[in-house]
Amino acid sequence: GDGGDGGERLRGWALFKVGLAAWRVFFRQRSLPVALAHVLLNASILYPGTMMVAYLAAAGMQETSLGIFRGSCAAASVLATLLTSRWMSRRGIFASGFGFIGFEVAWGPLG
Repeated sequence: GDGGDGGERLRGWALFKVGLAAWRVFFRQRSLPVALAHVLLNASILYPGTMMVAYLAAAGMQETSLGIFRGSCAAASVLATLLTSRWMSRRGIFASGFGFIGFEVAWGPLG
């Protein structure tokens, strides 16, 4: 080889170690149960991701309607991202986490 392969492996290993350290910090957080509950709530067919869109397309929904649906989901995600930091700074991480989960549970059946 030309010697470049070893440098790339070293960089890759360093990135892996940084990622591993980040996951270790994440799992030590006090908010881990709230974060896992949120992930598990969204890990279903009800989440407006690829599976939901594939189902709606197979059920006969028009492409324009699917585009509007996906766009409105993206807009809601951007709005939630912008409002989350303000909400969390006022109420704290645990109250915010439970509030967000409660909101999703309350509004989920209506969607």
